[in-house]
Amino acid sequence: MKGISDILSSNMKHTAELYRYYDCTAEAEFLYACVQRTVEYDLPHQLDYLRRHDEARRKIMETVEMPYRLADDLLLFIRQNNGTPSKKRRQREFEALTDDEVERIERVVQDAFDGLSDTGDSAESSN
Repeated sequence: MKGISDILSSNMKHTAELYRYYDCTAEAEFLYACVQRTVEYDLPHQLDYLRRHDEARRKIMETVEMPYRLADDLLLFIRQNNGTPSKKRRQREFEALTDDEVERIERVVQDAFDGLSDTGDSAESSN
C-alpha cells in the first residue's frame, strides 16, 4: 500500500511538467500594452491636465485673492458642474465672491481647459 507521501510525490512529478515550460506570451503582451498605453496616452494626458489646472489656479488667484485650497475647490466645482459652480456651493462656500468675479473665474477655467479631452480616465479624480 502506498503512503500519502508516495502519492503526493507522484502527483507533484506529473503537475511539475505542466508548469515547467509555461508560456507567458499572452500575459507579457498584455503587460506591454498596459505600459505602452500609460507612456503614450495616460502620462501625457495627466501632464496636460496638471499644466492646465496650475494655469487656471494661478489666474484665479490673480483674479481674486483666496487660499490655494479654496481656489482648487472652486476650480474642481466649476469643472464638475459644466462650467459654473452650483448655486448651493456658491451660497455656502463662495458667498464672498461677486457675480462679476465668478463670471471671470468661469471664463478662466473654460479658457484653461478648452480643448482638453475628458474621454477615458478622469484626471480630476486623482488629484
